[in-house]
Amino acid sequence: MTVPPATLDRWATRPLTAAQPPRLLLVLDPARLWRWQKWLAEALASEGRCSVEFAFVDARQALPSPLRLLMVLEGLLFDAPSSRASDLLGDAELKGLPVAGTGGAAYDLAIDFTGRAKDIKAARVVRPAFDGIAGDAGAIAALLERRAPRLGLLDSDAGLKELGTCALEHPEIFSRGLDGVFSRMAGLLLNAVRMHRPASNGTTAIEPMRPQRTPATPSLAASATFLSTAIARKSTARLAWLLGQAPRWSVAWRRSNGAPSHETLEIPWQNFTRLPGDGRRYYADPFVLLREGIAHVFCEEVPFATGKGVISHFTIEADGNASTPHPVLEQPYHLSYPFVFERDGTVWMIPESSANRTVELYRAERFPDRWVKEGVLLDGILADDATLIERDGRFWLFAAVRDWQASSWEALGLFHADALTGPWQAHSGNPVLLDPTSARPAGALFTHQGQLIRPAQDCGRGYGTGLAFCRVDRLDETGFAQSVLTRVVPRTRQVRGLHTYNRAGNIEVIDLFGSI
Repeated sequence: MTVPPATLDRWATRPLTAAQPPRLLLVLDPARLWRWQKWLAEALASEGRCSVEFAFVDARQALPSPLRLLMVLEGLLFDAPSSRASDLLGDAELKGLPVAGTGGAAYDLAIDFTGRAKDIKAARVVRPAFDGIAGDAGAIAALLERRAPRLGLLDSDAGLKELGTCALEHPEIFSRGLDGVFSRMAGLLLNAVRMHRPASNGTTAIEPMRPQRTPATPSLAASATFLSTAIARKSTARLAWLLGQAPRWSVAWRRSNGAPSHETLEIPWQNFTRLPGDGRRYYADPFVLLREGIAHVFCEEVPFATGKGVISHFTIEADGNASTPHPVLEQPYHLSYPFVFERDGTVWMIPESSANRTVELYRAERFPDRWVKEGVLLDGILADDATLIERDGRFWLFAAVRDWQASSWEALGLFHADALTGPWQAHSGNPVLLDPTSARPAGALFTHQGQLIRPAQDCGRGYGTGLAFCRVDRLDETGFAQSVLTRVVPRTRQVRGLHTYNRAGNIEVIDLFGSI
C-alpha cells in the first residue's frame, strides 16, 4: 500500500491551527492487502484531514488458492481495467509506510480491515462488515452465491450499523462484484472519517467481531463452475448481438386521454407508441417540454458505431406523429439523461456528463437546437442522472453517486444550493440511500395527492428493469427519507425493462428495454 513520499511529508509537516489533527490507524492483513485499501489511504492523505499510521496483524490469512486462480482467469478472459479495487497487492506495497509505534497516546480512530485484530489502542474502532461479518469474508461468500451483500460498519461507539445493499451488475463475474462492493465500502469509510469527531474521554476496550457464520472455503470445482457459467453467458450475449437479436432501449409516448400515470402511479406501457428506429442506434432517457402546443422531446441517442451518447430532439405533433430525432447537443464525452426545464422564460438543461466527472448546466440560446454551457454545478464527481427540484426557496439535486469502481445503480446523493448556479453543497448524509431497487433517479419529481413523488430506477434484477414511485417523506439539510409506494416492472418476452418516466401537459414519455 505504497503512499508517495511527498504525501507522507505533507502529513508530517502540515501546519496545525487550533488543535492537533485526529490520529487514524489502519489495521491490515499483509496477506490480504487489497488495492481499494490503498485507494482509501491515498484519498485520506490527499484531503489532509488526519495523520495516518498503519498496523498489521501477525496471523496472516491468505486468500484461498482457488479464488486467486478464478480472479486471474477472469482478468484474462474479460475486459478489465489495469487497476482494480480487487487487486491483491504484495509485500513490496508495504514499504515506506508510517508504521504504528508500540507506545504513545491512543489513536482517535482506527479502521480494522481484518475484523479480527485485538488490543487496538484507539478511542473508537470501525470495522467494515459485509452481511454482518467483519472483514472481507462476508463479501466473498455473498458474491460466490451470486447475490449482493449488505454493507455495514461495526462501530465501537454505536455497534453494527447497516448502511444498505450493493448492486450486483455482473453476478457471473466474481472479481467485478468485488470491485463494486469494495469501492462502495471505501467511499462509506471515507465519509465516516470525514464525519468523525474526536472523543473527549479515553480509549474503548475493543473486542474482535465474531462472524455470524463461517463462510465455506471455495473449492477448485466451485471456482471452475463459476468461470464456465460466466463464459457461457458472455458467449450467448455476443451471439445475440451479432445476429441483431440483442435487446435495446427505445423511446415511447402516449397522449393521456384517461387518467395520467402521475395520478394513478401506474404505467400502461402497452398503450404507448414507440419511436421507430433504423437499427443503427438506440434512444433512451426521454424528457418532454410543451411550448406553444408542441411537445418537444429530448432524449439520449447512442449510435452503435461510436457507443457515445449525444442529446437528440424530436417533436410530437397534435395528430400524434413524431418527427425524426436529430442531435442538438454533443460533447467529446458521453451525454445522456437530458433533464430539461423552463424557468423565468428561459429553457435550461442538465444532461448527464459523469463521463467528464461533472454536472453541467446548459441554456437554450436558440430553442431547441442551440445550447451553451452556462456553468458546472458539480466538478470532480461521478454523479449520474442529476434531477433538479426547487422546494421552499431552495434548489436540490438528486443524483446516483459513486466512488472508484462502485456501481451507479445503488446510491442516491443529494446536493443543495440557494441559487440555480450554486454554489452547491453535498448533503451531510451522502449517500442518503443505498438500495439498488429505489436509489437511481428515473425522471422529474412530481406531486401526487399533495405528496412529492420521485421516480426511481428499480435495478434489483438488473439495470433499468423497472420503476419505483417513491414518496419523499423528508428532505432537508440534515436528513432524507422516502417510501416506495408502487413499482412498475414489465416482464414479457419482448419487454424486459423501463427506467424513465416524464410528463408535460397530456403527453407522457417512457423508455422500454427489450427485443423490439
